[in-house]
Amino acid sequence: VTLGLNDIPDDSGGRTKDYLLQGKTLFKTLESNSYGWGLAAGVTRHTDPAAGQGRLSTAYFYLPVSISFADDRYVLHINLGAQSSHDTREKSVIYGLGTEINFTSRFALIAETYGDDRYSPYFQAGVRFWIVPGRAQIDATRGAQTGNFGNSNWWTIGVRLITPPFLK
Repeated sequence: VTLGLNDIPDDSGGRTKDYLLQGKTLFKTLESNSYGWGLAAGVTRHTDPAAGQGRLSTAYFYLPVSISFADDRYVLHINLGAQSSHDTREKSVIYGLGTEINFTSRFALIAETYGDDRYSPYFQAGVRFWIVPGRAQIDATRGAQTGNFGNSNWWTIGVRLITPPFLK
């Protein structure tokens, strides 16, 4: 389960804040020199909808596939799915392609590109560090939309906490 919040400047000088709720499950766990796959689905909700917007912003699902190479030194991630934007009334095919290059059991370089079939893709790259291997990590990335780096760039800092399985 993922819970998130974004806080982004909007075109009118104000701010847009949304909540994210996502559930994920694995049908095949990724193993060294093999593959894994699963299902993710989620929604984003506006905290303060603008005129004409409802509370629900977007609903989506995707199928993630990960493939391990060279004893997990390189991991390739592929996602394919669909989303429905309730704000714009658009339905889109969504995709993602990412990689991890693990230099040690705690430190990796990460990169990904993602988007949908309607707009230019986004990309981001950065570093990942495991504070507690397999349980807690932090990452930092820099990204932008292809062809629009000056107006769409960002920095992220993410913290991920992983619990032992509890829904078996």
